[in-house]
Amino acid sequence: MKADPVYWPRPPRPAERSNANAEAVMALMRADPSRAWTISQLARKRRTTVKVMVHLTGVMRDRGDLMFKNVGEGLLVLRTSDVEVEQSDTQLTIGKLIGAPNGVELYALKSAIGMASDQPVRTLQAIGVVEPFELRERDRPVRDSRGRTKRKGALVKLTPDALTKIMQGQPIYDRRGAILWPPASAK
Repeated sequence: MKADPVYWPRPPRPAERSNANAEAVMALMRADPSRAWTISQLARKRRTTVKVMVHLTGVMRDRGDLMFKNVGEGLLVLRTSDVEVEQSDTQLTIGKLIGAPNGVELYALKSAIGMASDQPVRTLQAIGVVEPFELRERDRPVRDSRGRTKRKGALVKLTPDALTKIMQGQPIYDRRGAILWPPASAK
């Protein structure tokens, strides 16, 4: 605008039928308040695109109508419902590792949290929250004399930088810029 004072940018068009769509989504979710919905399920039910539903649910979360039940799985519920908010596997992993400054074996960590794969730990490793580790040959499951499966895994520890941020009450962000571990004051 400074270069050309005659040029005025066109204001964004107001969303058409967004209030009607929001009310329809609210009515759909009120019909079964204990159910958690994904964005694609809502889009399919409303017969719109996922792109439209991502925008609509984002606006509804900003207004305070919806909240995430589980951020990792992308499950949405009504804010007024009595559904307990769950932490994602990455948040649970950070919580377990805070209590163990010397680290935890990978397989013990997976069984304590109930993770099916080690992908959340790998994600934390990729963004620099967990120290790098490698699975070695001895990390594979082995049968003991009683026939039980025994696993010895790599040691998983928080990086000193992540531990410092947590102790200072600073948030930890994921790759998208979303808060992965909120500060202690926000919990």
